[in-house]
Parts: sequence; structure tokens; C-alpha cells
Amino acid sequence: MPTEKPVKKTKKVAAKAGDEKGDKVHKLTLKGSAKMVSEFFEYSIHSILFQRGVYPADDFSPVKKYGLNMLMNTDDQVQAYIKKIMSQLSKWMLHGKISKFILVISDKDTGNKLERWQFDVHILGKGKKKATKDAEVEMGDKENAAGASSDATVDKTDKEIQEEIQSIFRQITASVTFLPMLDGNFNCTFNVLVYADGDAEVPMEWGDGEDEGIQDAEQVQLRSWSSSSHRVETMNYTHYSDANGRIVPDKHRDTPGLSASKARQIRGLVLPENSAANKSIVVVAEMAETICFECSSESGA
Repeated sequence: MPTEKPVKKTKKVAAKAGDEKGDKVHKLTLKGSAKMVSEFFEYSIHSILFQRGVYPADDFSPVKKYGLNMLMNTDDQVQAYIKKIMSQLSKWMLHGKISKFILVISDKDTGNKLERWQFDVHILGKGKKKATKDAEVEMGDKENAAGASSDATVDKTDKEIQEEIQSIFRQITASVTFLPMLDGNFNCTFNVLVYADGDAEVPMEWGDGEDEGIQDAEQVQLRSWSSSSHRVETMNYTHYSDANGRIVPDKHRDTPGLSASKARQIRGLVLPENSAANKSIVVVAEMAETICFECSSESGA
């Protein structure tokens, strides 16, 4: 009588929704999310500088990021300057010190502020408590530590996060169709401003400066994106334009809600006047009084 072979039992595993490449739920650590936000700011700077014509198109080359063809400035001094900004910004982001990141385009000859791109940063859920707790320690194994919070967060797939970021860069690209022209009448330059907590550590080479807004500005609300730890909201402020679509920067006072008269602001890394990357970086730390300092131009060489 033939002996039956034992049947090997196999465990069937149901395919989980979202297992396809790009659809996997990505629970970012606070450190990973902070890095993602910093990278987003860096690519935003390059994209805005290109789309708004702050530098000639020949100064940019294409790169692939977020599933899009992005453009990055290739000038050595500009690249080095932006990298230096991002190096410090990444440290502040990691410790949850940033509430606003702002790019201001201005007329170098007159000092008039022409356009303002503002990114509001919100720390969500467990990351909010963790950023406070880890502000005085190095980020390491603690980045997965639990922390109680009443803020609700939603886990998203890699694809969902990327699509949200893509939509913002598409809006920045389309900005040339709905924002006033920055034509040859302006010798454009830019400042990077960061609103940080009053207890944020500031490098020795940094001093204080001032943040001036744009009064009576037209406001354009762009899309937002979020991870499990951060939400970034985007807003553009620009002067009213004339009948030909050109900026009219005659009204120049502080933008309501953006006045810095009661904020401590730090300016630094100013490059020499003959530098192609002659820009300034300002960090605004929320404090009770205004203290104004500025680095000498030699400090940013």
C-alpha cells in the first residue's frame, strides 16, 4: 500500500495594500524628516532663483529630484554659499528650532523688497516633544524614543509625500504665469531668513540684522506637504503689478504680521561686494528686543 507523502503546510501571506514600490508607508524618524525638509528648502532656493530670473538661465543645469527635472545653480560661489546656509539650517531643523524659512528677492541697487517666499514649519506629533527633549543632546538611538503628544499625525507612503512636494515645485515653476515680472529694470539679489527659537545656538561669526516685509503685498497661498514629523506651508508675497504685469515697488513698509520690531535677528556670511554670491543670511530668533549686528564682508569670503 503506497505511503502518502506528508503535505508541507505553507503559510499564505496576504498582500498588503501599499506594498508596491513607492507605495510603502514610510514612518520617518524626526532626523529623517528634518533632513527631508532641509533638502526641500535647498531645492526651493535653486528653483525660485531660476524661475524668477535672479540669475541667467545659463547658470543652471538639470538634475533629477522628487521624480522631476529640477534646475540647480552651477556657479561655484553661489553653490558654496547655499551649502553653507543649509549646513547650519540642518542643525537647527534637527533640534526643532525653526518656525519659518524665507527667501526674499530684492533690488540690489535700491534695497526695495520685491518678492517674498515664506515656508512655515510646524513640528507634528511625537516629533514636537522629542525635538524639545533632544535639543540638549546628540541625536542618535534616541530618535525612535516615544513621546506623548495630543497632535494627530497620519502616516504617508513615500509616493504620497513625493507627490505633495512635486505639486509645490510645479506651482513654483508655474509662478511665472501669475506673478509680476522681474524684468531688466531690477538688479536682483536675495536674502535667506530663518525664524528660530530664542534659545537656538548661533555660530560666533553671525551677528544681528533686520527683516523687512512687503506692505500691501499680493499674497498667493501655495500647497503644503507633510511627513509624520513636519508640515511645511508655502506662501508668496509680492508687490502689486502695473498694467504690463511688472512689479511696482513704490509701497514699501513692513508686511502686516511680519514686522520684526520685537524680534532678535541674526545676519551673517556676507560675501565681498565683487562676489557673484554676494548675499546675506538672516536668522530671526523670537525674543523681546531688537538687537542689530552685521558681520564684516571679509567673514564670508
